[in-house]
Amino acid sequence: MSIAGLLIGAIAVCILTAACSTCPKSDRSPRLPTHRMPGSGLPRGASRRLHRIRPMPMSCMSPPAPVIRLFLAFLTCLLATIGHSHGASVTSPFNVTVVPPSPTVRNFTIDPDPSKGGARGDVLEKTVDYFTDPAHTNPSVIVGYGTYPSGSGGLWLYTNDGSATGQWTSTPILSSGNCYERSRAITFPGQTYPNLVASCNDKVILFLNPGNAGGNPVADAWPQQVLDGTQGAHQIRIADIDGDGKQDIVLSASAILGVSPNFILYQTSPTSWTRINGPLVNGSGSLQDDVDVITVNGATSIVGPAADGSGVYWFSYPGSRSGAWPTHLLAAAGTNSMKGVAVSGGTLNGKSYVILAANEDYPNPWPSGLVYYAQPSDPTQLWVQTSVDSTYRAVHEISSGSFGAGPYFIAAEEEQACVSGQPDYHASVGCRVTLFQFAGNVPQQTQLDPQLRGTQNQSVIPWQGGILVVGANHQVYHGYPPLQGWIISEP
Repeated sequence: MSIAGLLIGAIAVCILTAACSTCPKSDRSPRLPTHRMPGSGLPRGASRRLHRIRPMPMSCMSPPAPVIRLFLAFLTCLLATIGHSHGASVTSPFNVTVVPPSPTVRNFTIDPDPSKGGARGDVLEKTVDYFTDPAHTNPSVIVGYGTYPSGSGGLWLYTNDGSATGQWTSTPILSSGNCYERSRAITFPGQTYPNLVASCNDKVILFLNPGNAGGNPVADAWPQQVLDGTQGAHQIRIADIDGDGKQDIVLSASAILGVSPNFILYQTSPTSWTRINGPLVNGSGSLQDDVDVITVNGATSIVGPAADGSGVYWFSYPGSRSGAWPTHLLAAAGTNSMKGVAVSGGTLNGKSYVILAANEDYPNPWPSGLVYYAQPSDPTQLWVQTSVDSTYRAVHEISSGSFGAGPYFIAAEEEQACVSGQPDYHASVGCRVTLFQFAGNVPQQTQLDPQLRGTQNQSVIPWQGGILVVGANHQVYHGYPPLQGWIISEP
């Protein structure tokens, strides 16, 4: 059927629907039984209700209010019909939200055994970007390995044969070392190829891509610049914190490495960095294992869980690198510690929101599972909590951004959630890797791995109009091993 035909049909239906919506209930015919129509595109539990159409009594058309209501109902219906066909979310004056269609997902394997039978160690840091392609069309991946319980560790660069779904090979950037537990790409002005910031050997190291100096990113050595030689980090974020137009590096404390506090590396130039500790909870408490950068009422802010488990806090930039960051409690822990929660932030309905998930807080995982907190009108007060799914466990990384018609986040359960005997194990649920896209305030779910095998520390970049996700389990508990990717496209 042509688009014109569809529009004519939609207009006709909308006129009838709008007409019915202006009539008092007493003027409507009795409703037929409710049922869910196959292929209707409605979420489970929703239904279409069919009405017999009778001629409208003149009382329904008494101007002016019913006429205006008729027009609004027609316009909303038409917008919703068109919006649905383009993946948009449209909310009507009658509080009806049209859910966008699910995206298409394609899964592929990069390496079926990235740990090489344990010889390389546990598979921890994953970063996908265009490390080898100056056109920024063909992605490559850098994987950082730990040394637990054994293995050489190090950093390995994965490249393909020209297609993301083709054959991949790996070459070492760092042949050994405990790379625990995050890495991020960073590109400086005037450069073509991304570099890599990584926590390795209890240091924060900038690995310089040789492609920016006329070399070969695959064959040539990556020079190392130690940005901080005193401690590594559990989480790394890249953002301009002080508003000088240069990318800074935000790092969390780490329970496993036994290092604190969290700190910021402020960039003066790509070869000059200044470490400033904090922000700290009330001037002294560290942010442990996760941290993110958000914007609150236009101001750059940092959010993260307190090491003492008391809650999740956000901090507004004090106006100078050495200033004291004001502390604000975003979510209170109550009787359940929030020390181990995973954190990510984004923008929803023009304001900040923060996603939290149960992570590795043993022996008692955070019982709320997966929730998000919306910024209230006064952001210094507790934020508004919405539960997503209380069964989520062992979520080590939350990725967030914008895709399609609005914001999204990805919550991935690592192998502990589906390996019997682990504190986070939930029988008969599996390890979910789930994309959540917002339709209004409701996150709609798309399962990236229908076989529920999980991943840890996934990395995401925009790619070909959609997003590309790369991840793998760490293999400490012998979970599903492959390093894999997901291509997610709009329907």
